[in-house]
Amino acid sequence: MPDLAVCCRMFVRRKLANRNEERIDNSSLPAGSSMYYYCKGCDGHIITLPEGHRNFVYKICDSCEVLKEHGLLSELIKDR
Repeated sequence: MPDLAVCCRMFVRRKLANRNEERIDNSSLPAGSSMYYYCKGCDGHIITLPEGHRNFVYKICDSCEVLKEHGLLSELIKDR
């Protein structure tokens, strides 16, 4: 079992670090451009895929998934 206190501290660090990162707005890119996906929890970049990709379902990164499984992610997001 992961140390949840450490996971929470790392979430806060990721969230703060990602706050200053430039996000790419997929809707502003020309047709045929790669698509950029970001975590709904910490706002970190998850993956870049070609425009025609299929079945991408990730909405949160692996680190935030651990917090979600333990019922902590929604509370951490509210606090930030």
